[in-house]
Amino acid sequence: MAPGPDWSESGQYRYPVSSMPVRWIQWITSQAILIAWDE
Repeated sequence: MAPGPDWSESGQYRYPVSSMPVRWIQWITSQAILIAWDE
């Protein structure tokens, strides 16, 4: 997904993945899917 283990690219911006709540987004998304699936 990311071009490197520590870096991600989005348009002109290049930033450390650690500075973005990527895991939070993935966790929230997975929880939303589980909730929707449960209902």
